[in-house]
Amino acid sequence: MAKILLATNFYPHLLAACLAREGHQVFFAKAYPPTALHAQKFDLIMAGQALLPAATIQARPLTAYRYHGGHALKWLALAQKMSAAVIYLSSAVVYGAQRDAHEASPLHPCEVQAQSLVASEAMVAAAQVPALILRSSEIILDEASLALAHTRSEQQDLKQNTSILQTLANAILQQTKFTLAGSDYPTPDGTALYDLLPLSTFLKAIVASVTYLGQAQANGLHPPAIFNLGTGQSTSVRQMMMMAETLAQRPMAYHLGPRPSGGYGQIGLNPHKTQTTFGVALNAISLEAALRAAFQQAALNFSSPAIARP
Repeated sequence: MAKILLATNFYPHLLAACLAREGHQVFFAKAYPPTALHAQKFDLIMAGQALLPAATIQARPLTAYRYHGGHALKWLALAQKMSAAVIYLSSAVVYGAQRDAHEASPLHPCEVQAQSLVASEAMVAAAQVPALILRSSEIILDEASLALAHTRSEQQDLKQNTSILQTLANAILQQTKFTLAGSDYPTPDGTALYDLLPLSTFLKAIVASVTYLGQAQANGLHPPAIFNLGTGQSTSVRQMMMMAETLAQRPMAYHLGPRPSGGYGQIGLNPHKTQTTFGVALNAISLEAALRAAFQQAALNFSSPAIARP
């Protein structure tokens, strides 16, 4: 069976559970908390525990070394040592403000995180290991993903969702002001656009990518390849706010802020290559359904009443 190292900071416990159910031998890159990352510290405290099998992950959060190139070099070296293939979870932010971005579209990393992701992608592509690079759009919670979280660690994965929808739901339930970051984007209503990928679909796509890479290894195929994880559909922040107000049955408190540095007015990933290669459908869900899931999670996060169904 092929060994695969999954370098990610997205939902490690849910991913581990999904992969274990499919019988995959997948290892996760282990990282330090963000404070250590920003201090640019890196030591493998216990080399023998630098990688943990997916089936053994319990309460400890595991993330990829994403923000400094030295970290990527370390887990790539570990992958080479253990003769493992690599799946690196990157982000759509590397494309900048683009609609219908294809894997071969030019990259426009406008801020530090995006630039570091591009650098890490380049290291993965240049490494002498079989590798996939997966660029994910905005991952949102959905009813199916909420039903998958059984353990405390898996529920903690959901709690750490920081999508734009979750931010809106949290603000309404906590009765705090939401910051509308920019209203002068070159979009129909002036607000930023997001490609919203349901978490349950994201998890299925990762499982499919592991299956694909394992089969490629077995057939002696090792070219690095890039795949988009997105639906190809975009929703504006203004549309999200209006739906959130409709579900909450009250106006939303917000203030207008400036565009973030390198702010993205349009993000939409073309999913065709991923869907045809992995055999997985990357379908969007309705904005109403997505916000109901976000409100349900927000109620759990803050012990508040959930938004009732009309």
